[in-house]
Amino acid sequence: MCLVDYNTHQPSEHNTCTAAAAYMEACGMNSIPIKIPSYCVQYAMVVYGGEPPFSMPVVATVNNQIFTDAANIDKALDHVTFSKYSYS
Repeated sequence: MCLVDYNTHQPSEHNTCTAAAAYMEACGMNSIPIKIPSYCVQYAMVVYGGEPPFSMPVVATVNNQIFTDAANIDKALDHVTFSKYSYS
């Protein structure tokens, strides 16, 4: 993997993630499952249930962005309220 940008000679997580994603895709096409570094994974949280407009699935955002990383998922959870009622 390219841990250092060839042009700037600086560490680059973006380049690492791009290379890791391409490698994972190539391996997947050959039925070889691999994992990519956790800092390359992005999350989108979908919440639903409750009174409208939350009765339909809604994407929770962080800093007006749909996707976030593991370090910021708690910020998305801060905007979710849980009902005191049980629907089971």
